[in-house]
Amino acid sequence: MDASGGKQWSKRHDWAVCREPYKKQLDELGTKWIEGTLSNEALAFEAVKLLDQVEWIQQPSKSLEVVPMDDVISQIKILTKTMLAGASHQNVTPEHRREALDYTCVQSKRGYQGTR
Repeated sequence: MDASGGKQWSKRHDWAVCREPYKKQLDELGTKWIEGTLSNEALAFEAVKLLDQVEWIQQPSKSLEVVPMDDVISQIKILTKTMLAGASHQNVTPEHRREALDYTCVQSKRGYQGTR
């Protein structure tokens, strides 16, 4: 807590639950979006680029084994769904963005565990 009684937010937000190096990339994108240094549009662009990269890795190849990337794709969806929800509101603070991302992560885990 800070002197005013509010929460203090750390600079880096580790939220993604997937393999490296994608976890680091998603954590960095999420942190920049939370802080407001990355706009909704820029986040969407970066998410699409990352999704293209991940989907390309999953393509069948004669010389390489197909690598399932469901964990990474699910984390990209969490980030973009949170961004879309935040984009519909004006004057969203970093605290609101962080809480929204945390909430979306929790809801995603509950939904995932419930389908097993």
